[in-house]
Amino acid sequence: MAKKTDRWLQLRKSVEINDGLEVRKAQVWTEDKLWWWNKYIDITTAALVGRNKWPHDLVYVDLFAGPGILEFESGERIPGSPLLAMRAAKPFTKVLLCEKNHSRALACKKRAQSLATTQSIRVFEGDCNEQIGLICNSIPANALTLAFIDPTGLHASFETLATLTENRSVDLLILFADFMDIIRNVATYAQQSQSNLDQVLGPDCDWRSEWHSLADHSAAKVSRLFVQLYQNQLREHLGYEHFGDEVLYLDRGVPLYRILFASRNPLGLKFWNESTKKQRGSDRLF
Repeated sequence: MAKKTDRWLQLRKSVEINDGLEVRKAQVWTEDKLWWWNKYIDITTAALVGRNKWPHDLVYVDLFAGPGILEFESGERIPGSPLLAMRAAKPFTKVLLCEKNHSRALACKKRAQSLATTQSIRVFEGDCNEQIGLICNSIPANALTLAFIDPTGLHASFETLATLTENRSVDLLILFADFMDIIRNVATYAQQSQSNLDQVLGPDCDWRSEWHSLADHSAAKVSRLFVQLYQNQLREHLGYEHFGDEVLYLDRGVPLYRILFASRNPLGLKFWNESTKKQRGSDRLF
């Protein structure tokens, strides 16, 4: 039996050959994010697939799926989040993927079709905020869902998360674009009545007053404020109680964004902490 530490290398090797389909260009920090997410998938599916508590097993939802494979400037390729779900050691019952870009959605569909799998895989083409109703209609009742929400900016509305998680057991892994979007644009957003930041933070969030009242407007303080506001919104409006340590990603020492994990169940947090206790190798701060 292969060692657990070989798992990522096996997944990497599975996408070495160029299949001629579109890829998404990526930077090195992306591999760390996917490496940890894959460990979480493996740990969670190994523990829960086939258990009586989840008669419909596990469902995977990816709201910004991309084409399924990422490529570095060096030409090296790694599996994207959709392929990680499709190749889970213990399979999800359903894999539900959403991608707005037509050519990327098509590449994702073709790669899904090329895999021999017992999973039900569906790719929704369009803006996830508009497709979320259809996505949710495909999630069986009483299923546990792992949701990967990995936008390049403030593109996943709070209302979308509310729809996804209403009356469902859903663990969330969210890219929170604090340094790459909020800090750069917060002054502009403050002048807009319904900004992207308002859409992401959701109802009853008086972030303008909180931001204006900050004595220190350094990037670190502003980032911490908005992370806390976002987690408070998840807690108060969606019932999330268990939050993992935020993972801050750097590019040559410059902060880019955070990854936030949230679960309503302490077991989800236990699995996430187990997934992230070891790092793949690049900069990682909490």
